[in-house]
Amino acid sequence: ANMAEHKMVKVAGQDYATHDFTVGGTSKATIETDKATVAVPFILATYTVATLPTASSFTRGLIYVSDETGGATLAFSDGTNWRRVQDRAVVS
Repeated sequence: ANMAEHKMVKVAGQDYATHDFTVGGTSKATIETDKATVAVPFILATYTVATLPTASSFTRGLIYVSDETGGATLAFSDGTNWRRVQDRAVVS
């Protein structure tokens, strides 16, 4: 069965929440207060240049742009613009 388990752990006197996600009894992801460990590939949201979300709403976000000049690319938000990962150029 697919399931998510939530528990609190104490590290150096500090409480931390952890969430374990399993599929068929195999752990696929663990989300902790300070990190996420994922055992499967991420599938990013896909956008075209015309449908890019507002960069300021997704600062440090990562997306897949399917029709960027020069071909499909990964892009990240710097809080003002979506930038291509490979050269930091603004997506156009």
